[in-house]
Amino acid sequence: MNTNLTTLNIPDSVYKIGYDAFKNSQWLKSRPTGLIYAGKVVLGYKGLMPNGYITTLETDTLAIAYSALLINQL
Repeated sequence: MNTNLTTLNIPDSVYKIGYDAFKNSQWLKSRPTGLIYAGKVVLGYKGLMPNGYITTLETDTLAIAYSALLINQL
């Protein structure tokens, strides 16, 4: 949280990422709008989620981070 981290390399064995782990990091700021993954874990949706938004998770998704899909987007 609150770092200048710009690159992320998370092994496939990681299945749990804590709440706000990358909040205000340069890495998160550089991600495009949409569903954000860290490794194979869904962190949440960055930006304003469109009404009626529907997504399909990647087949190899291991987990959805705590509170990832709450209304308060990344």
